[in-house]
Amino acid sequence: MDLSDDTLETIEALELCLSEIGFEGAWRAFLRAATTLLLPSLPPEASRWAEAADLYDAGRLTVSELEHKRASAWKYLDHAGAGSAPSQTAGLRAVLFRLWPASSRTDWYGEARYFIEFCGHAGVDEATLHALLKQCFAKVNRPIRV
Repeated sequence: MDLSDDTLETIEALELCLSEIGFEGAWRAFLRAATTLLLPSLPPEASRWAEAADLYDAGRLTVSELEHKRASAWKYLDHAGAGSAPSQTAGLRAVLFRLWPASSRTDWYGEARYFIEFCGHAGVDEATLHALLKQCFAKVNRPIRV
């Protein structure tokens, strides 16, 4: 999936706001909103991953516990994902993004781009994702053109 210039510009604009208050919460809200659209078409394991991410976001799962869930998810992808349709594999990989804690981030731009691409390959159109970005980042303190 080739992302539009508008989406790429939005990701670039958001990257400039990484240190703004509320950014991480907005990003995790975006991940949740986008992957929620995918869950009905994915195996039950994906819902369990999303539930673990929700627990982490609520402060009821530690980083170590989240990392353990992520390791289990990768094992699932390695075994069951090989026989899955490409759209389903993309959806599973998108949900897997929620199993990384913020402290592990090294390349937010790349992460955002890959996440949106995986969602697109899984069937969520780019316009929907762009609208979710606007909605989730509307409360970040710095005005962002999204």
